Amino acid sequence: MALLYWSDFQPGVGGKCYRDVKKIRLIYEAEYTHNKYYMSSKRYHFTLLTIVLIIWVWSGIGPHDTRLTWVLETAPFMIALPILLLTYKRFPLSSLTYTLIAIHAMILMLGGHYSYAKVPLGFWMED
Repeated sequence: MALLYWSDFQPGVGGKCYRDVKKIRLIYEAEYTHNKYYMSSKRYHFTLLTIVLIIWVWSGIGPHDTRLTWVLETAPFMIALPILLLTYKRFPLSSLTYTLIAIHAMILMLGGHYSYAKVPLGFWMED
């Protein structure tokens, strides 16, 4: 897609008119939003947040070690989540960054639920 400049959106400036801008917008929407695999970034971020919160609630239900251990092992997530939510509009990160943060948070929650020494995946890999 070609670069668009401010003068492209001004009717009568730079030889472009409102109709051309509307046509460019329609081409962009047809190209990027009508793909059956397309998911808007806001929807993707909301889906990630929902998954992480569900796993966080699961990890807090009956942790295998003490409640204090669970709080300490999930504390980085509990500190980072409000910061990420408050800075979402002013300082947006890429979808890849949010995905990596979500994966890291889920690993913290898994360790908080089982305690890192007792994670079933570790026992499976030992055998």
